[in-house]
Amino acid sequence: MKLLIFLGILLASLAGQSLAQAPAQISVSPDVFRIDIDDNRPHSLTVMNLSDRTIEATTSVSGWTLENDQVVPTPPTPASLDQWIILNPVDMKIAPGESQIVRFAIRPSSEPKRGEHSAMLWIQEKHAMAPSRMVKARFRIGVAIYADKNPVERAGQFIAAHIEPDKNRLKLEFSNQGNAHDRPSGTVTLENRNNQQQAPITLSLPKRPILPGKKASQYVLLPTLPTGTYLLTLEGHFYDRQRVFQQQMEFRAP
Repeated sequence: MKLLIFLGILLASLAGQSLAQAPAQISVSPDVFRIDIDDNRPHSLTVMNLSDRTIEATTSVSGWTLENDQVVPTPPTPASLDQWIILNPVDMKIAPGESQIVRFAIRPSSEPKRGEHSAMLWIQEKHAMAPSRMVKARFRIGVAIYADKNPVERAGQFIAAHIEPDKNRLKLEFSNQGNAHDRPSGTVTLENRNNQQQAPITLSLPKRPILPGKKASQYVLLPTLPTGTYLLTLEGHFYDRQRVFQQQMEFRAP
């Protein structure tokens, strides 16, 4: 699967008026790795430059976790996966329409513990100098690497769902007591109880990972709805599709 990312981190210009340079358009494939930590073969990531300018970027790897549903890098330890990964190349220059292969291999310095080990492979544009009246446009893309040491147990659990009317969203609460991440998938259906002629609205769950040993909240933004009473039906499952969850609730749109 190719993940087309238009991700620019715009740094504010000190000048009163500025012109923004378009962020680079980057495609990476695959967008996630799930591998056996004992597999000594090198793995490869393809980085494609879809923009009309040459980009210079660096590769790096770090540990990571999720805080408030956002990826946050974590400090390295001797037994963390990021310390066992060898990357090549570290620096790259990609012309418009061209691609670069990034290879990595896992070389543990000690016996990995059972369960899942995770790291994030970062592709980041170098900090290029720009005219003082220009906004510098950069990208930073993270590709998750999950490396398993068997036996692996995925034990995601659905806890509850709540409407947050002030933020017009559905809050989903999950936990995972396993030793590897799990991922919920599913749909949310909204039916207007006051207008049976209105077609139901179907929304997808965000498919964010629930990390091992963690509790996590995920959010589904709700559309602007006509005033009335609605029936919300949540139906979902985890990776193995055998563990399913569902919930129904009524709520009133103001």
